[in-house]
Amino acid sequence: MLHTQVTVAQFSIFVAFSVVGPMTKKFSIRKTLMVSLAIGITGSVVHIFFPDSMIVLMTAGQLPSFSIIPLICVRGAMNTMTMDCNDYLYGNKIVGMSAAATSFSGKVASGLGGSLISWILAAVNYDSTAAVATAAMRYGIYACSIYISLAMLR
Repeated sequence: MLHTQVTVAQFSIFVAFSVVGPMTKKFSIRKTLMVSLAIGITGSVVHIFFPDSMIVLMTAGQLPSFSIIPLICVRGAMNTMTMDCNDYLYGNKIVGMSAAATSFSGKVASGLGGSLISWILAAVNYDSTAAVATAAMRYGIYACSIYISLAMLR
């Protein structure tokens, strides 16, 4: 079953990489991001109502993964456009500072995101050797995979 889930996840990511170029050509970068985030929010909201359903996980659960790919793809262009806007408005193109701020904020977000998962699982006394997951463990996993990702997509 895990193999099937990984295959579906890889397929949604492949599709996302395939459509991000045509989406940005048809829409602007901003509209592409708005559409992709709406898709991700929709998938997370549907997943909230059916957290135990494997069918929902295999379909609507893949939409947040799909929605992250356009963010990854256009992040560099958005950073460059921000620097150009600063140059246009204030006559100061702060390339180094913008690159450093982007890099630092990405590192802080990655560190906090990874730590948050550990903190939540520790708070619910997650036990990987347990034969059956307790209700607290299930809700901790739901918090990591559904609720927090929905909050971050908003």
